[in-house]
Amino acid sequence: MVLRRVSQGKNVELQSSENSSSVFFISETKLQHSGLYQCESSNQYGSELVNTSITVKAAPRNTSVLVYPSTEVQEGQNVTISCHSISYPPPAVILRKLVNGFERYSSDGLFLLVNVTAIDSGLYQVNVTNELGYQTLTFTINVLGRSSASTAGLVAVFVSLVCVAMALAFTAMLLDSLRRSRKKGLYKLTKAPPPPAPSLSS
Repeated sequence: MVLRRVSQGKNVELQSSENSSSVFFISETKLQHSGLYQCESSNQYGSELVNTSITVKAAPRNTSVLVYPSTEVQEGQNVTISCHSISYPPPAVILRKLVNGFERYSSDGLFLLVNVTAIDSGLYQVNVTNELGYQTLTFTINVLGRSSASTAGLVAVFVSLVCVAMALAFTAMLLDSLRRSRKKGLYKLTKAPPPPAPSLSS
């Protein structure tokens, strides 16, 4: 008597026995125990093969959420939300925005928010559910408005222009000071000595 499990197209022998009956015990079943099992009995006169399937179910667990490119994006970008969970049967995934009750459903855990705006900012919740249970996760998306970005750009340009103007003004003052000092050195008048007093004849 031989008991096998068919895994990824390969037969894995679990146990064998010389008796006419055999018992195989699985403790703490897990999702990876699901699959096709074969029991083959044989003697010198022939053999017989019997197949049976085992399905292990589990409530959602180890749920994770990935937001791409980031939870903080610029207005007009697209945002992809990917949700993954370990469970069987495959779960239904619902994305909900907690402020206004906006909801989307996905069978594969993928959501796409197209051309996001400031109103898409807020707290979101992902609910992963199958017939055995559910799991929820929350996260925040922050959409930065274009006006904020343009204002920051204008401030940077303004500061740069002020710095350039100050540099030009300082240069002009310096050149003017040099020009005046040169003129003063070239055209400075010197005082002539006083003429001698006329002599009186006797």
